[in-house]
Amino acid sequence: MIVTRLEEPVPAVVPPPTGSARPTAPKPAVRPVLLTIPLIGVTAKVTPAGVDQTGAFSVPPSVDTVGWYRFGPALDAPAGSLVIGGHVDSAAAGPGAFFRLRELNPGSALSLTGEDGVTRSYVVVAREQIPKDKIDLQPYFATTGSPRVTLFTCGGTFDRADRSYRDNIVVTAVPR
Repeated sequence: MIVTRLEEPVPAVVPPPTGSARPTAPKPAVRPVLLTIPLIGVTAKVTPAGVDQTGAFSVPPSVDTVGWYRFGPALDAPAGSLVIGGHVDSAAAGPGAFFRLRELNPGSALSLTGEDGVTRSYVVVAREQIPKDKIDLQPYFATTGSPRVTLFTCGGTFDRADRSYRDNIVVTAVPR
């Protein structure tokens, strides 16, 4: 048996930084606080959200408020999907912030304002209606890939026995 040893290059010697060089602190995450979708008349407060006791996304109880999945990317994240969920409607409160989400098409505009006061613009690239029992949530909650916004709500046929919609409406938007 012949073993060949590859010569590794000698690493270059890099001088230590001078006193004027300082490490930069990581950029703090910017939380979204306002969602605006002019085409469907949405101006909704955004609050941080997590998961409920079943492990499902915990949408804020008010139909007028939407929830940002706080365990995922925030505004200005270099990668991944910033996820926002909201109610389509409620028997007690009527139409929710995302009642007309199904009307968005590629090219529709939306914006998110951060707690820093800066408004970021996005353009819709996809709208899907997916049965809840068939949806793979992994791509929508990804922390990798190009930066994007994913909006979720219920849709499709309402199942009176389960008191739930059978589908999800999913809208994907990218920075302008």
